[in-house]
Amino acid sequence: MSEELLEELIKIRAKASLTPYFDYRFARLEDFLVYTRYLATYTQEEKDDLLAKFNKLSEQEKLDLLNRTASRTSASVFYLSEQDREKLETGKKNLSFHERARISDSSIRMEGFANVWLDFGEVSDAIIEIDDRSSPERESRPYAYISFSNSYQRRVETIDIFESIKANPASIGHPVIIFAIYHWQRVIYTRRVIKRDDIIPREGWERAFKDEFEGVDDLRTAERNLKAISKTLYEAARDRAISKEAALALKMSWYGLQLEDENTALHFAWENLEADAFGMIGEVEEILAKVEVELRSFSRRPYTDFRHTRISGERVMEFLRDDGEKGGRKFVGFNEDGKSLRQSWKVFRNAFAAWFFGLDQSSVQDYLEKSTKESVVNDEVYIPSLLAPQSTVSGIWHYLLGTPLATAQEPIWIREDDMGFRGVADAIEKTTFKPAEDEEGN
Repeated sequence: MSEELLEELIKIRAKASLTPYFDYRFARLEDFLVYTRYLATYTQEEKDDLLAKFNKLSEQEKLDLLNRTASRTSASVFYLSEQDREKLETGKKNLSFHERARISDSSIRMEGFANVWLDFGEVSDAIIEIDDRSSPERESRPYAYISFSNSYQRRVETIDIFESIKANPASIGHPVIIFAIYHWQRVIYTRRVIKRDDIIPREGWERAFKDEFEGVDDLRTAERNLKAISKTLYEAARDRAISKEAALALKMSWYGLQLEDENTALHFAWENLEADAFGMIGEVEEILAKVEVELRSFSRRPYTDFRHTRISGERVMEFLRDDGEKGGRKFVGFNEDGKSLRQSWKVFRNAFAAWFFGLDQSSVQDYLEKSTKESVVNDEVYIPSLLAPQSTVSGIWHYLLGTPLATAQEPIWIREDDMGFRGVADAIEKTTFKPAEDEEGN
């Protein structure tokens, strides 16, 4: 699917909600208009019949019915237009697993209700199968199949488990890989039954029969693959280490120190250092005192995204009061012409980053310029903390599901009966088989 169409579906999903959005000033008016419109669909005869039916109910039945209708919403509609719902329904059929996860929501939080997962892509309906025995190659390089059913067909994605971990060690927590680990763990867990010698002798053809049909080969495969996962996980994390330049850029992003991060205590302080903010006040301490008051007010603002509070107002004031070589006191005050000593936002930001991370200011700019050559992706899963790294369960879950795994071959549509009788691996081979041409091109 094209990236443009996927983005369109994501925008449609973003409009969905368990309750309709409304302007709080017109909340009661909206309710009145909505309910009036609904009532208009009933005839007077229907109203009389329904009221009569309600009056015949027991008091407990009436109470239960009223309680249910008090919080009723349309979970199958989510207040999307018919056109939007149709686009989602038709568009998602050819989406990959991680693309379907992207148009699903990590969760919608409702006041008074639990978080709700909106599975527009129906990722929870995907079927996972592990292939570690269809061929000698699969025993040491297992595949996973993710399939979505569509009437009598399935769209099957073939995932390379070890390559997925190499590409992203965090994918060890992906449901597909978790199921593979669970499967191999289960095989090893039952090894006592598999290896018992008192049921069938372990010699000659009887041993070969037992190895084939009672799971000894599966046990060897499971042990080998679990060991390989552990090794792959460590090596992948080590080999994917980014440069010191990219690491600085990533840390600055975590702490809300990008140039575009303007709703921050640091940017707010920079704005308040200009001459107009103080009416040409020249005393440094008086300026710092007023900036500190403004920063305290800024920090009390509601609904501030967690990114914008990573650098506190107190930390910014420490920087501004520091009169050392890297300190920010040199940006406070005015020159003889009444012009503020603060410099551009970029210079001010770089100076703070140098002070905060203990670097030279020139090094900060040099690092950032070099980091642009590396494609290091920042995500909203990791919440840095001086005490303990943090995240949310829904954030991790959505990150894992929305991150692509290593695909071993292009997704393919397979008939359900082929999969039923042959298994996924054989069905894929049959569907993709191309006979060789003879000398005449037949």
